[in-house]
Amino acid sequence: MEYHARNNVHTFAKDKRVMFKMEYQNTPPGYVLLRIHSNDQCDPVFYESIEYALVFSRRYLSSDKFVKKNEDLFFQQTGYVAANTKYTEHNGPSLPKKVFNTNEVDFVRAFPANFNGLTETWFNRSRLFNWPSKETQTEITSLPIYVVPVGKLESENRDLQWRISFTPAEIHLVHSLNDTQTKLLVCLRLLCKHIFSPICSTMSSYLMKNVVFWLSEQNPLQHFDEHRLFDRLIDALLYIQNGIRRKHISNYMIMERNLLEGKLLDRSIRRDLDKAIADVIEQLPETLLMCMRYYHDKDSLQLMLPNLY
Repeated sequence: MEYHARNNVHTFAKDKRVMFKMEYQNTPPGYVLLRIHSNDQCDPVFYESIEYALVFSRRYLSSDKFVKKNEDLFFQQTGYVAANTKYTEHNGPSLPKKVFNTNEVDFVRAFPANFNGLTETWFNRSRLFNWPSKETQTEITSLPIYVVPVGKLESENRDLQWRISFTPAEIHLVHSLNDTQTKLLVCLRLLCKHIFSPICSTMSSYLMKNVVFWLSEQNPLQHFDEHRLFDRLIDALLYIQNGIRRKHISNYMIMERNLLEGKLLDRSIRRDLDKAIADVIEQLPETLLMCMRYYHDKDSLQLMLPNLY
């Protein structure tokens, strides 16, 4: 089976875009290689704009070369806005930045892609309960999918790989969460930022989001009511703890992709995380209150979680 990715960045000559075929047979789950379809049909301007990143007889687009070139363009910008823009350390494919000391924004270069087979596999997956709803599932199959320039750690041809991104689908899923599921995600992100991530950066907001998706799919919707928030939060923490011990938590959209693969290799870090989770469960309300003290909008958080105050 072959999927296609189209470079949709240039819009002034839609009939002559650069087109790539995605090769995924020899890549880790959730990653592809981009092979140029035919440079004979490409507009020369488009072809020249990505020629620097073409490798192996100019057949494959290197994610590594693509990222480095675009980073250089950002860092070399001049002017008032550029002088007040601070870039921080890479977070996967994103380049986090702050402009005028505002909240941090993740900037990601991406190409739109056609992955009908992947969304169909997700849509047809067996589910015991009614989340997400059939309506939401159908809506997600029509949302755009992208490939982003980052390869899998410690894998062969990492510099050539592009990761499949379901960001619009994940945003749609977050919006479909009920009130208790949303509060669960907020609590997990707070604990992750202030307790787990300082121990190991693998503990990310993205990982917490995937955990909430899995718990929402694997439990009856009536279990997510306002009186059971702490019960579900403990379930989530135990889910994460078990995943750390097994070194495996599946990506929600592509379940074959292990979000912990090649990570948490240090036994002492796994032990520290295991203990931190156990301590949080033991003193859950007190720990959440401690984390909330650092929240920039305490009033909103108090309205969301009034029982903690």
